[in-house]
Amino acid sequence: MDATPDHNRPLRILQVVDCLNGGGLQTMLLEWLRRLPRDRFQTEVVSLFGPGPLSPAFEQAGFPVTHLAPFRWHPMIPLRLAPWLRRDYDLVHAHLVISSFLCERMMPPSRLDRLVVHVHNPACGSGRYQDWIERFAYRRAGHVLAFSKHVLGTVGPRKTGRVLYNGVDTERFTPPTEEERAAARAKFGLPGNAFVVGAVGRLAPQKNHALLLNAFATAHKALPGARLLVAGDGPLRGALEEQARRLGLAEVVHFAGFQEDILPCLAAMDVYAMSSRYEGHSISLMEAMACGLPCVSTAYPGAEEVIVPEETGCLVSPDDAPALAEALLRLGGGPELRRRLGAATRTSIAASFSLDSSANALAAFYHGVTR
Repeated sequence: MDATPDHNRPLRILQVVDCLNGGGLQTMLLEWLRRLPRDRFQTEVVSLFGPGPLSPAFEQAGFPVTHLAPFRWHPMIPLRLAPWLRRDYDLVHAHLVISSFLCERMMPPSRLDRLVVHVHNPACGSGRYQDWIERFAYRRAGHVLAFSKHVLGTVGPRKTGRVLYNGVDTERFTPPTEEERAAARAKFGLPGNAFVVGAVGRLAPQKNHALLLNAFATAHKALPGARLLVAGDGPLRGALEEQARRLGLAEVVHFAGFQEDILPCLAAMDVYAMSSRYEGHSISLMEAMACGLPCVSTAYPGAEEVIVPEETGCLVSPDDAPALAEALLRLGGGPELRRRLGAATRTSIAASFSLDSSANALAAFYHGVTR
């Protein structure tokens, strides 16, 4: 690797990611790469396993993808990754904990100053094995990026640590027209005049949809016309559908499954609800805000970096179903409050979290650390 890259040519950057599923990080990475000028950046992508649902989109956008193995924890992944880390890249940008851990352990020591590890969720709390790996994943790299100030703080003090917020395409994610709203509700079988609470995200323990179902059950008693739209799929779908039946909500909770395009989901909603135990910097939350939706979220560490309570949304204590239900009731019975918060959320996202500004910040970071 060159000690000082020649800035008269494009920077050669290798992106290393665990997989290319439909998650927020992978979608964000694709949008960043699309916006980086091709005359300044030459990018290749290595996925530890796959292919995944987004693999074709990366290829179609002009970013070659190499999948090292067909499944997670394949024993040949380290051996197949090693030659990539010895190639003449100006930067290696590793995303998520497994990729970061492997790159830190396997990259030649003389090149660690060219390694960027990107922390997307708070360190620890993901599971016993992943927690163990996280203790060693972010120690040796030359540079650390994090999705929020809180996430950066979880990996310990780092002189080289920086925050790079996610961005939203504010030209694509806009408040829906009445026609778009009506069409979206028809698509998901929702009454045109119902108060619709919605959530978008993987049906996994982190997202804590069980809390949302319990809160909605309480709110529904006072708002019997309300509906809940849950977009996403995952290992807990069966359990959550059973919980909805036990709560007597089978007819008013709509499980929409994985949606490649979430715009119709957001267009169908009156309020966006997030019940997560932890997040990095939620893309789906910011997309909902860009669409002018008032948002209710658990106050997971870092949530206040996006939502200002009573100005751009409502924050409630994590695992507090009664407080979440109360917030839903306030918004369900207050159309003027919904309009005020919705307008403020759109303004906040457009001003501080646009996708273009996020991509520009990443480009500036790349150039800054290679000079």
